[in-house]
Amino acid sequence: MKHWIYLSVFALFLGLMPQEAQAQGFLKRAKERAEKKLKQRADKAVDKTVDKSLNNAEDAVTSKKNTTSSSKTTDKSSSATNSSNDAAASSSAASSKRKKELDSRLSSAEEVMDAYFNALGGQAKLEKLNNIYIKASASMAGRELGEERIMMQGQKYRTLTTMSGNEIPETFDGKQHFSDGKVSSLDAENLKKQQLLATYPAELAMQKQGYSFEFLGSANVQGKKCYKVRSENAEKTENYQLFFDMETGLKVQQIHNYMQATPGTKGVNRQQVAVYSNYKEVEGIQVPYTEKRALRGYEIKYNVEAVQFNIDLPAETFEIEN
Repeated sequence: MKHWIYLSVFALFLGLMPQEAQAQGFLKRAKERAEKKLKQRADKAVDKTVDKSLNNAEDAVTSKKNTTSSSKTTDKSSSATNSSNDAAASSSAASSKRKKELDSRLSSAEEVMDAYFNALGGQAKLEKLNNIYIKASASMAGRELGEERIMMQGQKYRTLTTMSGNEIPETFDGKQHFSDGKVSSLDAENLKKQQLLATYPAELAMQKQGYSFEFLGSANVQGKKCYKVRSENAEKTENYQLFFDMETGLKVQQIHNYMQATPGTKGVNRQQVAVYSNYKEVEGIQVPYTEKRALRGYEIKYNVEAVQFNIDLPAETFEIEN
């Protein structure tokens, strides 16, 4: 009942209020409600702004971290690239330095020859050899050959070549030479030539016979960087151009220039080229198992099948056939 009385009085009060006052009150309350809503919206907006700002700040921090990380990664990558480039440059410089050192490592014929003998197994060991036996197969102009050769180091040799079922002997007994069914007496110069053929390696005999050795720098031979040495006999009737691999010290090629005597003439200039490869160690000594020789337009290829040192030899091994 009281509630109805209060409502009736309130309604009467509203009805008695001037319209301007009513309007002012409405506007005031509306304004208050609006201000309240605006405040609520503002609070929400502030919250959103703060949240957004916080999110942006967090994103900025994350982005900065990523940028920093990326920068660090880039720096590391750049550093790694620079290190790699520096390493490559250093390696290239070292390689160039090694090549220069290699090119200038040996600068005399004596040094090159010493390196060659050492590469073969040592000069002292080579000079102590008593004899050398070599068995090889060969091919020339489509024909197959067999060859057995025994050398008494620096003194004698005997070669037996088998071709088409026939045996062709050649012998040097230290004084005379037998070939093509003929025995030849030897003068001092030709005696030295035969002694050269009885020596492994032939350069040992060249030294003993007084050959001169001249260093001619370097050359590319058979795809290898080589030292080049020229050797010549005292009579100046023949010479060799010798090429030694800079990496191994071993002989790669030789070019033999000589005068071949012929009846009724002063002699004919000849050149024989030999290429050596496929070195193998036998009892501590290096031996080329493949040899190619070019002479008068023909190429002969030798493939070594067996090598033996210091074997027991019968007394008649180097006897000249009658």
